[in-house]
Amino acid sequence: MVVMNGQIFSARDVTKQNSMRLDAFQSPNRGPEGFVAESHVVFFGKPSGRYGLTSEFAIENDTSLPAVEIFYGYANMGRAAIDNAVERGFKGIVIAAVGNGNLSHAATEGLAQLRSVVSRSCAVPV
Repeated sequence: MVVMNGQIFSARDVTKQNSMRLDAFQSPNRGPEGFVAESHVVFFGKPSGRYGLTSEFAIENDTSLPAVEIFYGYANMGRAAIDNAVERGFKGIVIAAVGNGNLSHAATEGLAQLRSVVSRSCAVPV
């Protein structure tokens, strides 16, 4: 679920359309699931798909999830933390970049190199 700018969107249907606006998230094929106004949450109807413990995304019994590292981008971010995560065996990296989704040249270069290495050794396309 994504809640931003007073609108509620289903995680299955939402996409980030514009990183420079308050209404950055949209569900072009479905629209919002509801809204928040004056501390009240209003949903337009029932969810469109399975959710919670019946969802295909339920993980309460899954012990095989890969290790993923999360980084927050910052001005002049280097690649040392990215390289370190790879050395420690993390199988995925998520970066919350700054501003308009930008990263420093060094961090971008590190991710590009990592992607080329992973793509050659991975059965699933990256």
